[in-house]
Amino acid sequence: MNAPRDFPLHTPTSWPASLDIQVDRSPRGSRLAHWAHTGPLYLQKAFHPEGPDCAHLYLLHPPGGLVSGDRLRVNVQVDTQAHALLTTPGAGRVYRARPDRSLQVQDNRLEVGPEATLEWLPLETIVYPDAHAGLNTSVNLQAGSRIMLWDILSLGLPANGRVFDQGEFLQTLDVHHLGELAFRERLRIDASTRHVLEKKCGFQGMPVSALMLAGPFEQGIPAEVVEHLRGLCAAAAPTERAAFTELGQFASLRVLGTCTN
Repeated sequence: MNAPRDFPLHTPTSWPASLDIQVDRSPRGSRLAHWAHTGPLYLQKAFHPEGPDCAHLYLLHPPGGLVSGDRLRVNVQVDTQAHALLTTPGAGRVYRARPDRSLQVQDNRLEVGPEATLEWLPLETIVYPDAHAGLNTSVNLQAGSRIMLWDILSLGLPANGRVFDQGEFLQTLDVHHLGELAFRERLRIDASTRHVLEKKCGFQGMPVSALMLAGPFEQGIPAEVVEHLRGLCAAAAPTERAAFTELGQFASLRVLGTCTN
C-alpha cells in the first residue's frame, strides 16, 4: 500500500492489515465468494436482509481505530451482475498521532464489474485533534456498473468541544468509469490550509461534512431522484448546510453540520 505522496513516511512501528473481498453472482443470488485477511481486519459473514440479490457485509477492525504506524488496505471486487452492500458496525476513528508523527493510513480499492452494483456505506470517520492521517478511496466502474457511496467525516471531537486545531489530514476519492476519471475529491487540512475550516467557502465552522455520490445514470438522473435530493436539502436543519449537484451521470449530495446524527 502506498502512502499519500504529500506526506513524509516515518514508520518506526507499524501494524499493517489487509482485507480482500470478492462477491459474485450465483443462481441463488449474490454471495461472498472469497475473502482473506492479514492482521486485525476481518469480515462478518454475509447477510441478505433485502433478499438473495444483495449481500450485506460488515467490515470489522477490532482495534477500533488507527494509531500511528497503522496501515489498512481494503480491496473489494464485485463481479458481473452481483450486488453488495458494505458497511461498518461503528464509527471509524483516527487517533492522535505519536510524537514521531508516523502516518496513519487506510487505502480502499473498489472494483465493480459489468452490470454489478456496490453500495459503500461505512459509518462516520472521527479524526482526533493532532492526527496525522491519509484516507484514500479509489473506485473503478465497468460497463453497466453502479456505485452508491457516502463519506461522513468529523474533524475533531465536537461533542467534547475539541476542534481540529492541530494535525494533518489528507483524503482522496477517485471514481473511474470505463477507464476515464469521472470524479475526483481531494481534501487536505494542515497548518497552511486550516483556515478553510472557518471560511464561508470552506467548512463554515462546522466540524462534520458528508458526501453522497450515486451513479452513473446513463440515461440521465431521473427527475424523481433530483426532486427527492433537492427536497432533502431544503429540509436541512438551521444548523446545517446541504446542496445537491448533477455531475454528468452522477448525483452528488453534500452536507455540513455539527453532528453526525
